[in-house]
Order: sequence, then structure tokens, then C-alpha cells
Amino acid sequence: MKIRPFPVIASLLLATSAPAQPAHVRDVTPDMGIVFQAFFSEGFALFGHHGVFASSADAGFRRSQNGGEHWERAMSGYVDAVGTEQFAGGFCQSPSTPATLYSPSGLNVLVGRLFFRSDDFGDSWRQVTTPGDAVGVADCAVDPVRPEVVYAVGIDFESGTGALFKSTDGAQSWVNPGAVGLALENPSFVRVSPAEPDTLYVGNLTGEEGDGIYVSHDGGSSFARMDASPFLPFRLALHPTQPGLLFVVDSFGGFFRSSDGGNSFGQVGPVTAVVNSVALDPADPSAAYLAAGASGVYRSTDFGQTFSRLAGPTAAQLGPRGVTVIGVAPAGGRRTTVYVGTDRGPYRSHNGGDTFESIDRSYRGARVNDLAVDASGRLAVATYYTVVALRAEKARHPASGSYEAFAGQITTTQPDQFGEWDGTSIAVSPVNPGVAVVTTLLNGIFFTEDGGASWNPATISPFDPGSGPRVVVRFASATRVYYVFPGSSFGVARSDDGGRSFEQVSPGRFAGLAFDLADPEVIYLGSFDTQGGLFKSVDGGATVTSLGVSGNFWTLAIDPHTHAIYAGNHAGGVLRSADDGATWRDASTGLPPGAEVLAVAADPSIPSRAYAWVRGAGLFSTTDAGDSWIAEDTGESVRRSGIDAGRAAIAVDPLKPGRVYLGNSGVLQIDTLGDERD
Repeated sequence: MKIRPFPVIASLLLATSAPAQPAHVRDVTPDMGIVFQAFFSEGFALFGHHGVFASSADAGFRRSQNGGEHWERAMSGYVDAVGTEQFAGGFCQSPSTPATLYSPSGLNVLVGRLFFRSDDFGDSWRQVTTPGDAVGVADCAVDPVRPEVVYAVGIDFESGTGALFKSTDGAQSWVNPGAVGLALENPSFVRVSPAEPDTLYVGNLTGEEGDGIYVSHDGGSSFARMDASPFLPFRLALHPTQPGLLFVVDSFGGFFRSSDGGNSFGQVGPVTAVVNSVALDPADPSAAYLAAGASGVYRSTDFGQTFSRLAGPTAAQLGPRGVTVIGVAPAGGRRTTVYVGTDRGPYRSHNGGDTFESIDRSYRGARVNDLAVDASGRLAVATYYTVVALRAEKARHPASGSYEAFAGQITTTQPDQFGEWDGTSIAVSPVNPGVAVVTTLLNGIFFTEDGGASWNPATISPFDPGSGPRVVVRFASATRVYYVFPGSSFGVARSDDGGRSFEQVSPGRFAGLAFDLADPEVIYLGSFDTQGGLFKSVDGGATVTSLGVSGNFWTLAIDPHTHAIYAGNHAGGVLRSADDGATWRDASTGLPPGAEVLAVAADPSIPSRAYAWVRGAGLFSTTDAGDSWIAEDTGESVRRSGIDAGRAAIAVDPLKPGRVYLGNSGVLQIDTLGDERD
């Protein structure tokens, strides 16, 4: 995200007038969510026997001070100049001062991100200095005895090559330490030897000449390539007391061991499994643990020479991705505690990994891409990195975190074609709470007619190879369902049988979709990235006509009482039409000028009342059909308006007037009328 100049910040402050009644804001994110490791080496940070810290990606950092019994969000201060939270990607922990954490925000492919530091185990963060404005950081590591010495590797997009950076003052400043002999193109990791602080290893993952592991024995000034290193090295673990003992995971999930400092490597562990990460027991030098995907957890008691599959986690705990990250807590004279993450949430073992128990209660780690409220008033959530969709167990009551795995049956009964089961959009029938349609990132469209007890794949003609995060699927009636996907100009598809089958009716790169429930043949569309503006169809999408408005409009809504149409502009502001799209006027008074409107929605219970979620400014409402807007929340809805990945989702509760749900980095429930009671 670009930093806003001062005049825009000032305009945001002037625009955020207080509402008549303070809105009540609650985090109602589903508990179930993945422990996100991305491309960084460290998946868990552990502090003593009970401190646990992890990333849940878009949903933010989470920490627990009692071994996962209770989790709290750990994002205080992890914001840009406007106050929006950054993508909580990777982190690295100081071995000598475990309360100290460093974190480059965003994913390694993103540049211009911010760098943060915490000295209280994630309770608060402060911004420090990034290695470079054009650097996408891929990994970081902290010196084992000097917490102010930090290393980072990444791609310098100005030069187009990989680079190593070093800070000796706690990330206040960075230098390139020289790195003679280090030829990086795509750095995958940086690790520092626990026993030899001036020895560090850097992985280069290219598949070409120069691929492999490089080692430095002088703090990064010079490097030598380890000729015997495995091809495409992805992760590296170093034994804490034996300097020559190295473990490497390659990008295919193969696992390799070297006992001679990297002069030779041999493949060990489960050769048929895909290993994601390795953890060494800090209390038992002979013990090593492998997170081996769908194959579960393996343990070695002979310094990694041989491994045995543990009884836990169970098949139900694994999910389709299996174990993606693992950590072993310092024992401190107690029993060995092992933490793992799967797409069914975090788990803990107190018996060295033989059995695992769920510790996802209050984790609230779901990454959200879409929201809908079914005919009975239950909130449905399309999610990434866990089950495809979750649904609140009770109407108007998701605040307790009680959700059911609404679309969990999909991943257990359908063939896994691409290894990803992420929910991109969800639609619920306006009349039957048992009927719903979900789209997945790579595995197609599914429908249920029995409340999620069974799901079946829908057909779509022509075949759609996948649905990106901008896909929208919505019921316009009991049987009419629309599917809009901007990828590859796919355009609009329509179902006339409740989501069982879809047929493409119009090409185009559309992102916004709205329809009047009084006539499902009439739909309105917004351009995704062509500046094509707004469009209308009166024949179910078969013929699409421009409405003569330019721009990109990713979010549209129609007031079911007045039939007014709201269009949120990607470039800022809201347009409104009161004559079925024939004419449009600006309806942005009270909104911060130039700030992207992430999502708009009309309140089905109150005529002329609508909502706009604005990047860097929060949630606004209008009670006069867009003639004026007031700020409803300038706190949490501002912090979570960064939207680094996926899309911003909004839904209004039809049974609770004034209740709005916002989704992306979790789910916020905002009771704009001041009464949060159900």
C-alpha cells in the first residue's frame, strides 16, 4: 500500500464525523484457521513452556500465554501511516531474547513493505527500517547471542537479483555485508548457526546454475557454495549443539541430512511423503520432528538418521493439506510439548506427538474472502486455508465463535485436483437455508441442497479453469444464480436450476454485481480493470449494455425498498442512480475524497440506509440514500481495511437492523445502531 500524503490524511480526519450512537464492534472471525508459514523459515515462535506465537496470514498474528488454551490478536502497532494493518506474513525470533521478534510485512513477492519489531512477544509492534523500498523480503534470521544483529534475504527489484542484508542495530539500518561469492537469484532462506554465530547459510532456489546452499563463516562477508547441497533447497534446520548437523527440505518435499557440515547429504525420512518443515527438540538433542503434509508427523530419536510415523494427528485433524508447520516448546523440566498447524487449525501434543488436541478455540484465524447471510439468519463465510466455507451455528449469533464446517464435506469426498481447497465466494438461497453454492480457487463450483450434509460439483459451460479471488456468485431468486469472474474475460455465467449448472452468457472483465430481487432478469455490472464503468442487462446477462459511466466498480448494491443503486468506485467515492441506471450522480458527501470504496451494501430492514467500507477510513452509513454519509467506526474497520490479498466482503443481517459484517482479515460484526444484543 502506498503511504498517503499529508493532505489526504487530513481530509480523512475531517471526514470522520462521529455517529449519533457509538457502534459496537466485535471480532466474530471463525476460530478454525491455518497457522501460516508462507516462505519464511519460522512457523511458530515459542517463549518458555507456555508462550506460543503464530501467523494466520490475512487474519493477523496470534499469541497465547498459556499453551494455546486462549489466543489473542497480536497486531497492535503493526500498521502503516494511515493506521491500516499490514499483511502478517513471516517473522523471525531472537534465540537469546525470545520476546524479541522481527517481521517484514507482506509476502516475499511484494515490494515497498514495512518492517516491524516487537520486544514483548508480539503484544505491541513498532516500525523499524526496511532493507530497501524495492526489496521483497523472503526470510529473516536473528543472531543466536546478539538480538540486535538481524539478517534478511530477498529480491531487489531494482537490480532484478537476490540480495543479503545485515543489521547490527536492531533493524534501524541495513547494509549489504559484501557477500563475496554469493550469487543469488531467488533466495529461499537465511539461517544462522546456533553454535557458531558468525556462520550463516543462504538458500538459492532457481533450478539453474547457482542453485543450492551458500555458507559464510565470517558473518556474511564472503560465501562458498556447498556443491553437495540438495537441488532446489527450500528450508534449512541447524542442530543447536552439533554444528555439522544440517537438515534440508527441498521444494518437492524431499528431506536430506548432512553430518559433515554440508560436504555430503543423504536423503532420509519418509521418502513418499512431502515434508514441509522440521523442528528440533531443544531439550533432547537426539529428537527431531517432521511436518509431513497429509502423511502427518514423523519423529526421530537418533539425530535424524531414521524416522517413524506418529499416531497423531488423526485423519480428521489433518485436512487435505495435512501438517504444514511444527514447533517443539522448551521443556523446562516438563513433558515435551509439540505444536502443529493444519488447515483444521492449531493442535498441541503433551506426549511428544503421539496424540494431539485442538487448541483453536479463540484462535480466530480464518482468512475470509466472502460473506452471506442465509434465509434463517446464519452468517456463512467463504474462507482460505481451512475448510471451503463455515457457517454460524445460530442465527444472529456468530459472536461466540461457534461455526460449523459448512463445506467441509467437499474436501473429504471430492478428488483433490490441485492441492488447494480455498473458498472464493458463497451464495445462499433467499428462501431455503439448506441451499447454497460455493466457488473454490482451483477446484470448481459446488452446490448443496441439504444444508451442507452433501455437496456436488456444478457444471459450467464452457469449462472455467479456476476462479480467482474476485469471483462473485449470488442468488437472484430461488432458482436463478449469477456467476461473475473477471479472469481471462470470462464474464457472466448464469444458472437457472439453483446452482446445479451454469452457462456463460456474456464475456467481459466484470467485478461488481447487483440485481433487483423484484426482477432477476435485470442485473448491473461493474468493470474490473478496463475502466469500462457500469453496465446493465435486462435479459439475464445475455445482452450487456454500457451505462455511459467510466471507471472500475468492484462493488454494487441495490436498496430493496427504494430500488436505488449504489456503485462503489475503486478510485474513490460512490455513485447513485434513482432511475434504474439511466442517470448517475455523485453520492459521496461525507466520504473521504479519493479513498477506495471497498464494499457497499444496502440495509434490507431500513429504507434508504446503506453502508460503505472505505480503505483507510472505516465503515460509513447513509440514512438519506447517499445524500450524506457519517462514520460509524473509525477504529477496527480502519485497521482492517488494508486488504492486501483477496477482496473486501460485506453483508447486512436481515434479521438485526443495523448489523453489518465486514470480512477479509477475519470477520467484524458492527452494530451501527448501538445495540449489539440479539
